[in-house]
Amino acid sequence: MNGDGIIELNVPQLPYYLGAGRSEYEIGDQHPNRKKLGIYDVLIVVKGELYIGENDQQWTLEKGDSLILLPEGEHYSVRPCSQKTVFYWLHFEHVERYESLLTSSDYEPELQDSSRPFGNPYTLRLPKHSKLANPQAAFNLLEQLLTLEMDSLLAGAALAR
Repeated sequence: MNGDGIIELNVPQLPYYLGAGRSEYEIGDQHPNRKKLGIYDVLIVVKGELYIGENDQQWTLEKGDSLILLPEGEHYSVRPCSQKTVFYWLHFEHVERYESLLTSSDYEPELQDSSRPFGNPYTLRLPKHSKLANPQAAFNLLEQLLTLEMDSLLAGAALAR
């Protein structure tokens, strides 16, 4: 992460989706403390306020706010929820290209050839914290994603019988 609150990911490799969910917290509930989770954790608040910190920063997330928590950071609850709070979470990983590929003479010609997409990376820049321009559209997409995941799990369970 750079000092501007921007997350930078070199692509390819593209971020890899791992899973998503929806959490509902009652008054007094709080986000669990986690350290070095190993994956990115995106939080998008639907309702209420989520008080969260990561390393030496803290945020109060409200409806339509998103926050990307880093894989190697420590994130924690700043304080319990003071109202019913609903949020989506989405996990993804982004594995940098192996350093050996960048330093190995066997792969240098391929990496330097601009006609090869893996040798000509781009940078995907994402804001660490943002207010979504159209939160309802994001909520709808996340609900569709969760429905697809549930349908996939049910189909897999039916095949296992």
